[in-house]
Amino acid sequence: MASPTLSSRAASGAAWNVGLGVVVRVAGLLGTLVLTHFIAPGQYGAVSVAAVCVLTVTRLLNLGLNVFVIANETTPPVTFHAFLLQMTASAGGCGLIVVFRERIASAVGVPEAAPYFPGLALAGLVLQASQVPSATLVRSLRFRIVATSRALGELAFTVTSVALAPLLGGMAIVAGNIARSTLVSGLLILRSDAAEWFEPNRLPARTLGRFLAFGLPLTGVIVTDAAASQWDNLLVGRLFGPAAVGQYALAYNLAITPASAIADPISDVLLPSFAKIPPDRRKDAFLRAIALLALVSFPVAFGLAAIASRLIGAILDPQWAPVGPMMALLTGVSLMRPMGWVVDAYFQAQKRTHVILGLSIFRAVAVLGSIATLGAKGPVWACVAASLAFVTHGLLSVGVVAARERIPVASMLGTALRPLVASALMAAMVFLLDAAVPPTRGQVALLLLVAEIALGGAVYASLCFLLARDTADDLVGLARGVISRRWAPDPS
Repeated sequence: MASPTLSSRAASGAAWNVGLGVVVRVAGLLGTLVLTHFIAPGQYGAVSVAAVCVLTVTRLLNLGLNVFVIANETTPPVTFHAFLLQMTASAGGCGLIVVFRERIASAVGVPEAAPYFPGLALAGLVLQASQVPSATLVRSLRFRIVATSRALGELAFTVTSVALAPLLGGMAIVAGNIARSTLVSGLLILRSDAAEWFEPNRLPARTLGRFLAFGLPLTGVIVTDAAASQWDNLLVGRLFGPAAVGQYALAYNLAITPASAIADPISDVLLPSFAKIPPDRRKDAFLRAIALLALVSFPVAFGLAAIASRLIGAILDPQWAPVGPMMALLTGVSLMRPMGWVVDAYFQAQKRTHVILGLSIFRAVAVLGSIATLGAKGPVWACVAASLAFVTHGLLSVGVVAARERIPVASMLGTALRPLVASALMAAMVFLLDAAVPPTRGQVALLLLVAEIALGGAVYASLCFLLARDTADDLVGLARGVISRRWAPDPS
């Protein structure tokens, strides 16, 4: 029996990742909504600010070495030094952020965040221990192990934080982070082959040079990505206080979670898949990935925007009411972030990290600059500013790929335009239904939400096969292939 093609293995890995991702994100979303009944916006905002500070440090000192391991098919001695260097740098950074936590919290304008730094730093350091072992699994296309481990970790976070929230308040989120990191790292380290990454030896100077040549530009990307996707929390907190940043952070998380549940697992598959595709076939694979990702992520982003206000009004306490319109206005972020991940994976596979760095710097400057100017008018305007910045970055990324790879812009935009139109029309119909019904709460509101989601799904499916038939058929074909391989009898 012939071995599965790279395309089918990638599709199978993506399907498994997406399936688990959706289940876990739904559980996490429900957990977050429960947390809001025990944690006030100000406390939630303080935890969010602390998490951003810690995550920035751990991502900075990651040095891009897990990506290096995936993209370069490293030998065990080289992989060991990637692990050792990453852990040494992370331990030093986490120690410093704990020592200077009060100064850092005061500097970002939210001194209430300081008590949360030590626990979050511990969680971050524990999670770093799994980065290189996880990379060895990903480059071998063993996506199921990685997806399952992360899924169990997310469930551990949800269960722990929700169980402890009535007793610990915001500190329950810290406990949830520690539980998640411990479980994820433990599972990934145990399931990986230690012979692939734990082989102590002396570090040659040329190996360090390879790390730095690949990792420094990627580290810049990591930092600027944090600036674009997380430092906005710090800026909103400094401008409007912890309560506003709590509402903004929740709106942002809820806006990107559904699309990320689909796009994140697919993005995890893209880098190792692109790396194994012959260079002359990568352009076609890139266009196909853009089309498929647009088909599955655009309707989620638009649909959530259409029902955001009713959703928040139905399930959250009135103190969180501003989150609804903020979610709707953040559609641009949830729409364009997945497209950026495809571009990043494509250029990483080609070792063109300097291009990713340039685009990432632009996005960070655009997001922070727009929030500091347009967003300074208020938290709602900050959401508008963030969306505009991400849309601009997404269009620029498309232009850069088209120019460097000599791909017609019309071909690239055409792959995403038809799902975009279908999603916009679907959202318009759902929004009209939503606007026609007065605000409600309780079971009636939840039933209405279910009806709106069902209407949106039916309308989008019909429009998809009308406007984007080729891509829809491609997606269905991949799904059938995954299912048939999953349930095919063992020939042995």
